[in-house]
Amino acid sequence: MKEMSTRIAKITKHLMEYAQPDEDMQEVVLSDAMESAMTLMGKNSKAVRVIREYESSPVVMGVQAQLQQIFVNLVSNSSEAAPDWGTLTIGCKVENEMAVAYVKDDGVGLSPKC
Repeated sequence: MKEMSTRIAKITKHLMEYAQPDEDMQEVVLSDAMESAMTLMGKNSKAVRVIREYESSPVVMGVQAQLQQIFVNLVSNSSEAAPDWGTLTIGCKVENEMAVAYVKDDGVGLSPKC
């Protein structure tokens, strides 16, 4: 119950942030936005393994709630594409002085015709 209470408190906090976003651009720690998205997603409907690869935690300018929603959408799509008991990898890093965020799955992907 304690674990679920903590999880509910986190979800409530993130939902409040999303419901009343501060539309001003501010510094956002990319890995924090990704973790908030994972909290909002909760348990996937499929049993996928989640791997986190936060080599570094770049700080970007943005709106926290909007970045969270982007990651919720990406994680949701990826978890649907991953086969049952597949793997979902999320991460961020700095590459060539740019912030890079990624969400990968081991699904079949799109055909080249798409």
